[in-house]
Amino acid sequence: TVVFLSATARAWNSNSPYVKATSKLLRPSHPKPPPPPSTLTDADFNFVRAWLDEAGVPLLVTGAGISVDSGIPDYRGSNGSYYKDHTPITHDQYIHESGDSRRRYWSRSLVGYDRFASAEPNSGHVAMAQLQKLGVIGTTITQNVDGLHQKAGLEDVINLHGCGHDMTCLSCKEKTTRNEYHEVLKAENKELWAKLVEAGWGDEAETRPDGDADLQNFDISSMIMPSCKSCGGMLKPDVVFFGANVDPEVVRDCYEACDKADSMIVAGSSLTVYSSFRFVRHMVKAGKKVLVLNVGPTRSDGMENVTKLEIGTTQIFKRLAEYYGAEGVDDEEFS
Repeated sequence: TVVFLSATARAWNSNSPYVKATSKLLRPSHPKPPPPPSTLTDADFNFVRAWLDEAGVPLLVTGAGISVDSGIPDYRGSNGSYYKDHTPITHDQYIHESGDSRRRYWSRSLVGYDRFASAEPNSGHVAMAQLQKLGVIGTTITQNVDGLHQKAGLEDVINLHGCGHDMTCLSCKEKTTRNEYHEVLKAENKELWAKLVEAGWGDEAETRPDGDADLQNFDISSMIMPSCKSCGGMLKPDVVFFGANVDPEVVRDCYEACDKADSMIVAGSSLTVYSSFRFVRHMVKAGKKVLVLNVGPTRSDGMENVTKLEIGTTQIFKRLAEYYGAEGVDDEEFS
C-alpha cells in the first residue's frame, strides 16, 4: 500500500526504479494548479444542504485543503507546494544510514515547525466541530497531521497519517512530544539556529504542509539529530511518510467508521493517494452516497455514486453550521 505523508527532501537517486515509481505518483496530475475557490453560490449551498437531508449522518474525510485558511499550505491546490518543486521525503530516505535526507528534514523543521505548531483552527474547522456536536456529521478521518480538528473541538477523529506533534522511537517505540524534541534540536544546534535566524530564514522560509520549510542554499552539514533518550534509537515524527504503510489498526478503525456511517463527505482532498481513496471505494461498493468538496481534480471524479462540487471547504462548512444553528463559528480566535 502506498500512502503519502511527508516533508521536503531533494536528494533523489534518479536511477533508482523505486524513485522513478514513487516520483511519478508525487507529481501533480495537471501541469498548472487549479484556480482558488470562488465565492460560494446559493445554488451550491442549497445542493449540499439537500444532499445532507437525504444522506443521513455522513462520515467526514478531510485533506490538506481544510487547513489552507489556517496558513498551512496544501499540496495540489491553487497555491499547492507540489507546484513549487516540493518533493516529499520517503520513509526509506528518512531511515537511510547516510542520514542526508534526515538531516535536511530536521534542518527545515528547525525553521518551519514553530509556525506549524502555532497554527490555529480556521472557521471551517470550528464549523465542523459544531456540526458534529449537532449530529449533522459523524466520525472524521483526517489525512492531516496538524491536529487542528482536535484543537477546534472536533471529537471522534481518526488520524489516518498520525500526528505531526508527536515523536516515536523506531527501536523501543517510546513516545514523546514534537515540541520537546524541537527544543532539544534547537539546543543541540545553537550555532546553526543562530545562523538561520541571522539569515532571516526564521521569517522568510516558506512553510510546507507537514511542518518543515523551504530552506534552500544553506549549509546544514553540521546538523545534529538527537537520538532516543531511552535506547539511543532513531527518532521520527509519529506520521506515515510516503512509501510506508498506515497502521493496520488505524485502517481497521477507518473501515469500521465507514460501515457505521450512512454516507461520506470528502473535503479538501484530491484523493490521489490510496490511503484515503480506498475508503471512498469501500463506500461506493456498499452502495452509499459520497459527496466530494474539492477545488481541482480528484481520483474519484466520474465514479458511480460520487458527486463532486468544486467549492471552498471553509465557506461551505461555515455556512452549513450557521444554517443548522451553531454558535461561535465567527469567533475572532478562529477566523
